[in-house]
Amino acid sequence: LLALQTCNIPLFQPGQSCYKPKIIASTLVFEMTPECSFPGYRWHHPDVAIGECIDTIGDSDLHKPGLRSYTYKNTTLGKRRPGYGLLFGDYSKMPNTKKTNMYPLWRPVDFRNAEGGEQYVEQPTKGHTGFHFHNFFDSFDVMKKKYKTFGHSVVNADLKSITKINPNVDRGVRCIMGRPDDDIRPPRPYNRRGYEGIGARKPMLFEHESYRNARNREIKEMIEADEKKFKKDD
Repeated sequence: LLALQTCNIPLFQPGQSCYKPKIIASTLVFEMTPECSFPGYRWHHPDVAIGECIDTIGDSDLHKPGLRSYTYKNTTLGKRRPGYGLLFGDYSKMPNTKKTNMYPLWRPVDFRNAEGGEQYVEQPTKGHTGFHFHNFFDSFDVMKKKYKTFGHSVVNADLKSITKINPNVDRGVRCIMGRPDDDIRPPRPYNRRGYEGIGARKPMLFEHESYRNARNREIKEMIEADEKKFKKDD
């Protein structure tokens, strides 16, 4: 973050086309607790972009909007449609963008679902350049509400055991409970040595062992309660 704030970043200079404005981190993923990370797996959030390319901040007269998945009260909502920037560089249904070299502004849903940026790794080791704290909730009820209502919703998520909702959650549960995970596909084995087994840059937030232990105990108790409640699922 300090480098992004202080260095001369071409994508942060005025006059952007917004064609591919995202600077994407190569992130080490933590699932629910600091003790559960996946050394052979990298994610592509968080990412950043200049405000000039963000909807309601940038100039929508210069950056004409494209069609989205649905319209409500004369407002286009949802993710971009194919040909309107959903896939990387595909503005085939917006021919004027090539003439003007100005592309649509980005909404929050675009940061999650649309391609348009470069991912950076640490050199020369090709290590991670950020951290993704996934599902750090204090309540499984709140987590299940997320899975029931977010962009990749799971039907009746609130009525299922936490391990039945998402493979990454299942991986996290197995890590916390010390269970094997080699039957989950695609394979993304968790770090058997926990937080201390991370042989690269670590989050300062997790330096205190007392916090890591307390968080692990909290999540373990939540898992045990959830498994007891949904024992009929097994």
